[in-house]
Amino acid sequence: MLVRRTTWWCQNEAAPLDRLLKKVRAHHVVVLRGLVLQNALRAIWTEAARYSQPQRFEIAVIKIGAMLDQAHRLHLVTWAGLHEMVEDISQRGRSGTRIMRYLASKRPPGTSPTESNLEERFETVLAQFGVRPLRRQVPLGGHEPIGRADYSDYDLPLWAEVNSLLHHTTPTDRAADERRYKASTAAGFTVFVAWEDDVWHHPRNVVGVLAEARQRARRREPVVLHSPSCPWPLPRFGEPPPR
Repeated sequence: MLVRRTTWWCQNEAAPLDRLLKKVRAHHVVVLRGLVLQNALRAIWTEAARYSQPQRFEIAVIKIGAMLDQAHRLHLVTWAGLHEMVEDISQRGRSGTRIMRYLASKRPPGTSPTESNLEERFETVLAQFGVRPLRRQVPLGGHEPIGRADYSDYDLPLWAEVNSLLHHTTPTDRAADERRYKASTAAGFTVFVAWEDDVWHHPRNVVGVLAEARQRARRREPVVLHSPSCPWPLPRFGEPPPR
């Protein structure tokens, strides 16, 4: 495989891409037409780093806050994603942490009606079928955070994700998701994954698999259950054998 060595420009300094990418999480970048780019949230954080001097804090709150809000209106970022990135990057002492932590404190997860149309549809399906609702945007883990779940059960060790085809189908997407699923099952959670096609077109599939996931959570089974339209090829991490 031929890997082209290229350059990433940041703050007037050039460095080899492979060295800089070691400092960037895989889920903080996207590839567009062969170019490796920061995703919207990471790009905004990079801009915030330019205002890290204490005397520039107030202007940063205005400018970076406006960028975040515009990106949120365009559905490029979610407040849950913002909080997850603050928890992740701030542990590594990145510039801009104080600004982003402050802005995140003013934008708690769940302050939008839902973080996506897909999640809104998922909640509608549960209501239509009389299914007990789930709690939205919940951080999981204690001293070793796992991440922020789309949903969790109020009473059971059950973590629920609502996956779109756009953001969860590439090999990199799958690897990142399965790392989280491994961490969650290791912590004793049952994981339920509702896929986009089922949420929109086959709601009974969603309801049926969620019911099974709750049964397994009651039995404290740390498994991963996907709704039938999951596009990932077999085998899948944590999936129990067919009954």
